[in-house]
Amino acid sequence: MNVQPTRLSPLHGIHVSAGATIVSLENWQVATAIGPSEAERAAASTGLGLADLSDRAKIMVEGANAGALLKDVLGGNALSVNQMSKTGGSLYVASLRQDRFYVSGRTGAESDLLTKLNDAAAESSGLITVTDETDARSELLLIGPNASTCLSRVCALDFHEDVFPTLTAKQTSVAKIRQLVLRCDNEDTPAYIVSGGQSNAIYLWKTLLDAGHDLQMQAIGREAVHALWA
Repeated sequence: MNVQPTRLSPLHGIHVSAGATIVSLENWQVATAIGPSEAERAAASTGLGLADLSDRAKIMVEGANAGALLKDVLGGNALSVNQMSKTGGSLYVASLRQDRFYVSGRTGAESDLLTKLNDAAAESSGLITVTDETDARSELLLIGPNASTCLSRVCALDFHEDVFPTLTAKQTSVAKIRQLVLRCDNEDTPAYIVSGGQSNAIYLWKTLLDAGHDLQMQAIGREAVHALWA
């Protein structure tokens, strides 16, 4: 009998120290609530919530024909650079360059996604590389009316609605470290995924909490995320 090893977010220790309720999700240890769930939902609805989504599937697809392959395999629209599509509930595909795409999906989906994408890449006429970055990258979710204000304090991008609408993706510097910023609103609730190397996750988490300290910032767990986002 094969036993899958327990997988931990780089922020696991912070969540445990904060007294979070930890549950198992697809072999990951996930903080389902860091404080009272109702308070977390209220803070994110009216102010700002920060959640750890580092357990989500994360895949990079590169190659001249990568965009067409992703559209064929995962559906969605043809993407221009810095555009995203959303399919299948919470599966996001972001165009970072004409030949480089980031895929972010539900926890535990990476095996199925890798199989589908690698099988399609093997039949492609051009060179396409598919890289699993699930354990190499973190994902933090900023959600709530004050999300763009918080991000603008640590990032030089213009987050105005006309410039950075939902389903926009950009590579940039956040708190002086290289990150991807993906805007993924849920209806009228602004939301941003910030994704980068796991080694910077603790620093980024603390920096974002500090940046939002006067914006009704609340660290939130997965229950609040599911209630407000996906």
